[in-house]
Amino acid sequence: MNIEFIAFESLGVRSMSTFVETKDLRIYIDPGISLAPRRYGLPPHKKEIDRLNELAKKIYERAKESDIIIITHYHFDHHDRGKRIPLDIYDRKIVYIKDPVNNINTSQRIRASIFIKLIKERVKSIEIADNNKLRVGSTEIIFSPAVPHGTDPRLGYVVQVYIRDKDQNFLYTSDIEGAPLNEHLEWILRHKPEILLIDGPLTYMLGYKLSYEDLNKSIANMSSIIERISPDIMIIEHHLLRDRDYREKIREIFNKAEEFNVKIYTAAEYMGLENIFLEAYRDVLYGKTVSKENEDVENYEDP
Repeated sequence: MNIEFIAFESLGVRSMSTFVETKDLRIYIDPGISLAPRRYGLPPHKKEIDRLNELAKKIYERAKESDIIIITHYHFDHHDRGKRIPLDIYDRKIVYIKDPVNNINTSQRIRASIFIKLIKERVKSIEIADNNKLRVGSTEIIFSPAVPHGTDPRLGYVVQVYIRDKDQNFLYTSDIEGAPLNEHLEWILRHKPEILLIDGPLTYMLGYKLSYEDLNKSIANMSSIIERISPDIMIIEHHLLRDRDYREKIREIFNKAEEFNVKIYTAAEYMGLENIFLEAYRDVLYGKTVSKENEDVENYEDP
């Protein structure tokens, strides 16, 4: 199994865009990409825009090569309606999508409807991912039931993805914001991934959109994953890496990983690349220093 992390916060954008290739299948998960509309009261810097355009091209190239495309939910950093990623990536593809009708909020239901209309004449087929599975040769893909996007159902629901072949297995959590709920945790524990890509808690909104109680739940559950299944590799990404102090906010998890010999990486580090944290340092890119008290943290998901 070959896993390529194409676009992530550690690579300079908002995304969890991932390409997985096995002997039997080429699978693209969430070919979407975006930037924070505002951060520290500032719009995206030119360096962020340039990076977004560069990685959008990489998403397009890899997604074009895929056999199956998976959409875990309908936030714009996880799916695209042709604005940045041309729609011909879906031509003659099997597309597994988050259920557009059930366990979905109003905003994502509308987005799903628009998206389906745009791709339905292009694709080979559209399949509902929620609680589904498929097997091709020695490759199996298992989808979770819909689980909440963090602790707040108002943000909708996402689908986790587990992929295994005869050599390795990999689990992609999508946006669970640190697995604060038992339904996030139990599905991960059940599948015992060797490589786990997990969306970390949104600590940059601690005390605002993220309560201290929910952060503690995430730390406890992520520590439990390390203790109970000890994945070889845990990639912690996405919401967490919008916080320049992310390591200190989850120091207990790093300590637990060291105790159980679990390697923790960002997506960039896993790929052998340097971290490029742009959103978290947007004020620095503009030559300003914004105090935490004045930090603009609205619109943490695409409006």
